[in-house]
Amino acid sequence: MSHVIDDGAIVTVSPPRELTDEVVASVLHDLEARLARGGSYGLIFDLSTAGTPNAVQRQLLAGHMRKNKELIARSVRRLAVVAPSSLVRGMLTAIFWIQPPPVPYEVFGTRNEAIAWALSSGAAKARP
Repeated sequence: MSHVIDDGAIVTVSPPRELTDEVVASVLHDLEARLARGGSYGLIFDLSTAGTPNAVQRQLLAGHMRKNKELIARSVRRLAVVAPSSLVRGMLTAIFWIQPPPVPYEVFGTRNEAIAWALSSGAAKARP
């Protein structure tokens, strides 16, 4: 089962509650395949029900951003993250500290807010 849904304008990643190394590797593989196809899209990580990645998985996620930084900057217009819990927001801080996203990003409490922002074309600056 893929945890990455691509509808063209938006690519949504919805990891499961139980995060295994295999799930993380599969998600990263799907994201790299989407980057290879090119085009511009908004990316949403819906972490509403996702488990917390362990230290190795956080390193894999950061490594994906580092390795694909130029492709991400070209293809991903905005990165919206749905993270209703403070624990998940803390995990994001750790990942983004290791490797900040090369695109504008925001964290939201709901999926609808994330979708609206990811699709908007207003000026946004990547966070330092």
